[in-house]
Amino acid sequence: MVVVGGLIYWKGWTILDPIVSAAIGIFVIKSAWNIVAETVNILTEGTPKGIDIDTLARAMISVPGVISVHHIRVWSLSSHHKAMSAHVVVRDTRISDSAKLVSEMEE
Repeated sequence: MVVVGGLIYWKGWTILDPIVSAAIGIFVIKSAWNIVAETVNILTEGTPKGIDIDTLARAMISVPGVISVHHIRVWSLSSHHKAMSAHVVVRDTRISDSAKLVSEMEE
């Protein structure tokens, strides 16, 4: 910026001012795009990047005692916290054993 200011002052190249300002604006917008995209995804409760629902369902079904999994929903609460809900059908079991199933599916 100092160089551009010097060129404008000594050479009178005033066109450099809007050109450099536009370049800085484009740089800022490009740099902020990922932050804006992640924020919009969190606010709209979109599925976080890197989460594959089909892989998640297969992993949950592989837990012994789980018959089927459907209506899986994963969303971001913040950039570091995610939430999930799902309908899980399990074999007839005691309620006291259901905590173990939930724990195994969480893994």
